[in-house]
Parts: sequence; C-alpha cells; structure tokens
Amino acid sequence: MKPVYRTAALLLFALGALTMLGCGALRAASARQAHINEQMQNYTYEKSLDQIWPEARALLFEAGYQVRDTGEGSTTLETEWSRSEGGSVVRYLVQGIELDGGKAQVRFNSQAKTKDGSAGGGRDYSMEWRLVQRVEPTRAARIEGDADAAGEAARGD
Repeated sequence: MKPVYRTAALLLFALGALTMLGCGALRAASARQAHINEQMQNYTYEKSLDQIWPEARALLFEAGYQVRDTGEGSTTLETEWSRSEGGSVVRYLVQGIELDGGKAQVRFNSQAKTKDGSAGGGRDYSMEWRLVQRVEPTRAARIEGDADAAGEAARGD
C-alpha cells in the first residue's frame, strides 16, 4: 500500500474511533441526565416545606431573579421577568407542596419568551436538582452515584 493511502486509511480509522468514543460519551451524558430528571419528577424531600422554602427562594435570588410578593405564608413563588444570556426573557413559578409526615415537594416551572416572540417553558429539573443538592446533599450524592452508573452503562465502550 502506498504511504499516502496508508496515511489516509489510518486517518479515517482514527476519525472513526474518535467518533465512536464521542458517541459513547454523548450516550453516557444523556443517560446520566435522564436519570437525574427522572428522579426529580416525583422527588419528595424528607424535610418540611418550612425547612426547604427559604432555600428555594435563595436559589432564585442567587440566579438573579426578583420574587413577586405572593403573600405571607404562601407556598407559591412567582418571579419577575429576567433577561437570560441568550437574549430571551425568563420567569419562574415555584410551587411548594406540604405532604403528610413532615415531607414536601417543590416544583420549578419556567416560562421563556425569545426575541422573535416565540414562547416556551415547562418543568425546570435543573433548578429542582440544584435545590436537592443544597437541601439534601446525602440523598443527592446517592442519586448522582446512580446517575453516573447509568451513564457508564449507556456508554457501551
């Protein structure tokens, strides 16, 4: 085989191998995130809403959102519209649900409007995940360990 063809063949082989490795990494990251999102869908805190609610508010403030007054003792927060990095505007509606046995659930829902006027939104599992990491770090570490295992299983290397 001529050296030029051999070099081209090696280059194509290397490119194919890198592509396969990249696909495995993408599958792993996707499976990891899917596991975390699945856990957030019905996540129930082992703490009362009174213990969680200040942290949910703090999370919004730290992200640059201003909370509208929803009344004293309310378990619903609504933020003002805030400009995001991409130029769209986003706001949140956060709902706290007190459950029996001193447990609670918290849901973050976002709404976004882009420059061209289109709108979207829905559950924001990433904000919910950040809250779990803050409020129940031991349980978050277990979820993260399981998510890492799901990612490795999906990698398929």
